[in-house]
Amino acid sequence: MDEKIKYQELWMAAVKKATEAMRSGDLELYDKYLQEMEDAAERYKEACNFSDNMINANFATVNATLESVMPKLMIKNKKVLKECVNLIKSDKNLLAQFKFCNSLKKFNCDTDAKDYINESLNLVAKDIDYRTLKESNKKLAKLLIKHNIRPNEISESEMAFAKNCDYLLTHKKNLNNLNEFTNNLKSVSDYIVENKKLNNNKVDVLSMAEQVEKKLNSLNEAEQALVKDIMMANTSIAESRRENLFNKIKNECIEKINKMISENDGSEKERLLNLKETIMLKEYDKTNIVGDIAKLLEIGAVLSDSDHDKYM
Repeated sequence: MDEKIKYQELWMAAVKKATEAMRSGDLELYDKYLQEMEDAAERYKEACNFSDNMINANFATVNATLESVMPKLMIKNKKVLKECVNLIKSDKNLLAQFKFCNSLKKFNCDTDAKDYINESLNLVAKDIDYRTLKESNKKLAKLLIKHNIRPNEISESEMAFAKNCDYLLTHKKNLNNLNEFTNNLKSVSDYIVENKKLNNNKVDVLSMAEQVEKKLNSLNEAEQALVKDIMMANTSIAESRRENLFNKIKNECIEKINKMISENDGSEKERLLNLKETIMLKEYDKTNIVGDIAKLLEIGAVLSDSDHDKYM
């Protein structure tokens, strides 16, 4: 159900009950339903603001929201994730913008960052139809609104980066916007240079989503049941079984990394050793079990794909 309609109906139901309580002279009950009215009205405003912000956003900003909830969607709602992925891959405008943003996140070169950005922009510009760009972006935004996909822990710097990318993608450089275009280009450049060391483990999120879906499908029935139980709000699964699943997937990741370490050397081996250390230090945390298992499955799926560094 649409979030706005949901809270409208809750508000109207509370109004009706508050009216009945007032007529019966039960002021305590009236106050209770008055509070429910106020809560529903506040949630309705939040839903309206979310819809307005999303529908007016451009691709990089909408995509940042999608990426922020990717781990949960991978386990909890693969159908919705697949719908989002398929939309991006089937729309030339969305796919071109995705490729641009993804190339910047993978920046790890010694070349000039501004030149890299300009080259990336030039490479995708031929696939962007600026006449239908807004329409394409709205399609993705509407899909996220439809499924109430809201951002999760996006830092100010990440959001600023997304908005700067959006400007570059939606504006052709000319003499009238040269100053603003240059400023946005510099901001994007500063961001990718600052995050250069973090880019070693960046992966193609569209391929990653498909890989993790395959990984989840490859689990045996007992393992799939455990994952399903973890997602249930009122689960009765024993804590030890949750922890066993976490450790099982964690150990599988470490085994794959050990195998890859023995087959690589140089910078690739160093990167794998760093990844192994990160995973080994990760301890079971029942308060974040969903996100942790999703992340481990994500890493395991990427490690299993020998072509994981291939560009779309």
